[in-house]
Amino acid sequence: MNSLHVEAGELEEENIPKVNTIQNWINTYAYVLKERATDRDLANECENQNKINAAKKKLYA
Repeated sequence: MNSLHVEAGELEEENIPKVNTIQNWINTYAYVLKERATDRDLANECENQNKINAAKKKLYA
């Protein structure tokens, strides 16, 4: 499909990303999303643990 646009002079071949490049973009994006989700989950877990500890402190105070 892109080759038709290149042949027609609508696109420059060097401006069309290679499949490998696009796969790398997708993999990088997925990695970053998973990393952020992990960070968010850990932060939520810490917050929940802090709430539990505060409740225990009040209970035994």
